[in-house]
Amino acid sequence: MKKVLFIVALVAASFAGTAQTSKSTWMLGGDAGFASKESVTSWNVSPNIGYFVMDNLAIGANIDLKDDESGSTTNFGPFVRYYFTSLGKSAKLYGNAGANFGDETTFKGAVGVAYFLNSSVALETAAYYENNTDAKTSEYGLKIGFQIHFKK
Repeated sequence: MKKVLFIVALVAASFAGTAQTSKSTWMLGGDAGFASKESVTSWNVSPNIGYFVMDNLAIGANIDLKDDESGSTTNFGPFVRYYFTSLGKSAKLYGNAGANFGDETTFKGAVGVAYFLNSSVALETAAYYENNTDAKTSEYGLKIGFQIHFKK
């Protein structure tokens, strides 16, 4: 795992410029999260890709892989992300909203902070809320992830 993270960091560092959240920038990454409700713990992994249609506003798609004691699900769907404000020189507050379809239909939102390690790589932490319309359940939890931002 350490080798993979090291390789990702080297690749990300090779992209020149100050991509971050400016128009025409691509972002590629994902997150992993967990939630616990009534002694049931679930986890998910969600790779994503997005494109900044204007400064600080990205649209994209993700795949959501989730597992808990009732089984595993695979969903996919669109998302929109907006970076609201800078928190110092290397962090930005963001909001994320999306819907996933597949094994289940879910709607989710998150608020988090992206910590930019350099002009291209961000580590992220966020709190999220998810509503599953099929199972008529909802959950909230924490997630951690990373994004690589690069221009064409």
